[in-house]
Amino acid sequence: MLKELTDVMVEEKKLFEQLIDIVKEQKVAMIERNLERMTNLSDKIEEVLFEIDKIDNERHRLFNMYKRKLGLDETTSFDELLNRIDGEERESFIDSTGDFLFVLNELAAELQGMKEMMEFEKSYFDFVISLLSDNNNKGVYKSDGRSYSEPGRKVLDVRW
Repeated sequence: MLKELTDVMVEEKKLFEQLIDIVKEQKVAMIERNLERMTNLSDKIEEVLFEIDKIDNERHRLFNMYKRKLGLDETTSFDELLNRIDGEERESFIDSTGDFLFVLNELAAELQGMKEMMEFEKSYFDFVISLLSDNNNKGVYKSDGRSYSEPGRKVLDVRW
């Protein structure tokens, strides 16, 4: 049963690796401002997430079955479970768990990068809108460094 659990974790790790590749592609599409590609990649992400959800449920089911097989409660911690396992299966299980967690960390880093890119794009968009709107209160400074705004004026207005 531990081998089956290990195999499921390896399969789930592969799905997360696919997700990382798609997120990287989506970041490139964002840089290139290719909205069609971004939309297609979002669809791919959704498909992979659906597969991850299915295999994640299977992993949890197998974890709980294995815990019961060892006479442990389903709320037993991962550390306690590891203390009950020995031999080659334990090493294989620990290796696959480490690989799995490494990939999850890599995905978190890629998603953080995507989030930062999106926040930058939003800030840039807000700045551009502020140049054109009547409510401009930022982005314009006096020569002494103080913020400058005049109600009802657009930054791009020219006063002669």
